[in-house]
Amino acid sequence: MEFHVYLSWGQLPPEKGQAVDRLLQSAFPPEERRALPEFHRLLGSSPLELLTAEDAGQVQGFMMVWNLPDMVFLENFAVDPLRRGRGLGASMLEEVGQRWKKPMLLEVEPPEGEIQRRRIGFYQRNGFVLNDFPYQMPCLHGDGPALPLLLMSRPKGLTSQEARAAAERLYDTVYCGKRRPQLP
Repeated sequence: MEFHVYLSWGQLPPEKGQAVDRLLQSAFPPEERRALPEFHRLLGSSPLELLTAEDAGQVQGFMMVWNLPDMVFLENFAVDPLRRGRGLGASMLEEVGQRWKKPMLLEVEPPEGEIQRRRIGFYQRNGFVLNDFPYQMPCLHGDGPALPLLLMSRPKGLTSQEARAAAERLYDTVYCGKRRPQLP
C-alpha cells in the first residue's frame, strides 16, 4: 500500500480523481459532504490536502486533511467497502499522525445506532477521545439546518474551552462562507 498526498485537484490523474469522487459520494450522504466542484476548488486554494491509499495505482481509500497551524482536521475519510476491516483505515490514521505530526480532530455522528457506535469505537481504538461538547457542523448546501455531531480528538480529549476554540477555528477556516451555528 502506498500513500500519496495531493495539494491540488489538478495533481490527481483523472482515473484517481474519479475514484475519489465515487468513494466520497457512496460513503457520505449529501448533507455530510461538499459538492464535488467545491471540494475540487478547495483542494489547492485552502489548507485542504488529500491523502490517498493506493494499491497497484488504484485508490483504496482517501482522507480530506485540513492542515491547520496547530492541528489537522479530518473532514471526510473513506475506505473502499471491499477493503474495510483489514486495517487500512488504521494505517491511514497512523500515516496522518506520522506525516503531519499534529493533534487530530474529526466529527462523528452521535452514537444513536449500531453503525455510529462502531465508527466511534474504531476511532477510539485508534487513539481518539470522544469529547462531550455540543457541536454542530454548518449546513454544506444552502441555508439548511446545522447537523448535530460530536468532536473526537487525538491524542487527548479537549476541555470545553479547547473544544469551543477548535469549533470556532473550523467555522472560520474549514466552513468559511457557510452559515455559522451558535455554540453554547
